[in-house]
Amino acid sequence: MTARREPFVAWPGDELRRTLPLCAAFAALFALCYGGAAWLTGLRGDLPAWNLPFEHATPFVPSLSIVYLTITPALMLAPFVLRTRSQLAPLVGALSIETLVATCFFVLYPQTTAFSRPPVAGWAGIPFTIADTINLRYNEFPSLHVAFACSAAWAYSARTQWPRKLAGVCGASRSPSRPG
Repeated sequence: MTARREPFVAWPGDELRRTLPLCAAFAALFALCYGGAAWLTGLRGDLPAWNLPFEHATPFVPSLSIVYLTITPALMLAPFVLRTRSQLAPLVGALSIETLVATCFFVLYPQTTAFSRPPVAGWAGIPFTIADTINLRYNEFPSLHVAFACSAAWAYSARTQWPRKLAGVCGASRSPSRPG
């Protein structure tokens, strides 16, 4: 007889009292650092626009903001995927370090964009406006969105195979020893 596999997402029970304070501490750190960096940078005068040449040729697809917004629910699932404090703590630690490092970049090397976004009409305007509001200004590089997504995939891979496979594909595509 094979052992029954735990579900990927489940109610953590009493353990929620031990994991929610970790989540709240990270949320407070993130709000302070991310919001504080944008506020502090906003006090500065002229900011450099750091654009790569290909960016002006990249199509503007506002509906893709839905993909951008998936990081919030993915992180909000953490206490229901990593149901014990010992399972959740490494993810919270990684997210906290990423936030602190990114905050240093946001403050020391603030950026703005050299292009203006066209107005977005229709249904895509709603998620785009939400995503654009969450972005804040000047917090352009490094991408916390990408760092958080990779960390969540890494942490959730203990519960299922699909994030590990996805992380492997992402890592393989960035490997300097692999062509193209």
